[in-house]
Amino acid sequence: MRDREYAARFLEEFADRVLYGCDFCAVTNKHQFELDSFLDGMVADGYLSLENYEKIVRKNAIKMLKL
Repeated sequence: MRDREYAARFLEEFADRVLYGCDFCAVTNKHQFELDSFLDGMVADGYLSLENYEKIVRKNAIKMLKL
């Protein structure tokens, strides 16, 4: 998260191998972790494609868990 440019290159290159996970259960839909906001911001600012964002936060887990 310190170097957005490096993070963008890394996430775009390895989007098929990165899986975002969190075992934090919240009563509200707000998480206390900065990575949520960071990934959302990366997409909003054009550093990370929406396609790769969806792989990281959802599609890779579906594939891995065969859901």
